[in-house]
Amino acid sequence: MRLGKFESAGRETIGEGCQKKVFVDPKNEKRIIAEMKENVKEDTPRQLKGRYYLTKIAHLLLPENIPAVYQAGESVEGKQTVDAERIAHSPGHALLQKTWQMEGSFDAAYEQAHKELGADIQRVESRLRHIGLDLGVDTYVSNFTKDKKGNIYYLETFRPWEINFPNHGKIEMWFDEEKLRNAIDGLSDSATKEKCKRLLERVFALAKEEERELRTINTR
Repeated sequence: MRLGKFESAGRETIGEGCQKKVFVDPKNEKRIIAEMKENVKEDTPRQLKGRYYLTKIAHLLLPENIPAVYQAGESVEGKQTVDAERIAHSPGHALLQKTWQMEGSFDAAYEQAHKELGADIQRVESRLRHIGLDLGVDTYVSNFTKDKKGNIYYLETFRPWEINFPNHGKIEMWFDEEKLRNAIDGLSDSATKEKCKRLLERVFALAKEEERELRTINTR
């Protein structure tokens, strides 16, 4: 776990998109810290915890497609961050990042990245669908990269639920519970299986707490 407050001001990003900026962890170069941008709809504190737990499950089920996550949190200033395993950018992904940060030929970068990753993206999406985690997956090419071993990684985390009907105290889970439980039950390693089950129960416990709080707010 990262100790101490992370200050992103003045630090150079290694990746950036519409929703977040990504930095190398200054205390561990093998890890990254993804910080949500101020104009992005933030998770509730419980959603953020649930995102962390659900992404840990995804990594345990698909370790060669989902980076490990180490923590998620919110600063006193309200900045939300997720710490994760650092995966080296493929040449095409690196070129896309350069065109995002400065002027460059976006079309050429996109073509190179799509050539490197296109077919593999579909395979990863299929694997996520098989385990019930495809809802909300953004298959845009910049959300993927490939390591030197040829493993393709989806670099986003997984939102556990949406609050679609806040006035009614209702939330919508953003994964297929049956498929996910079947995938967990199919794990051969008993310790990993039990860990995934515990993490999933934490997600559902947080979801129930979220609904109870919404109902309490709406009855005031």
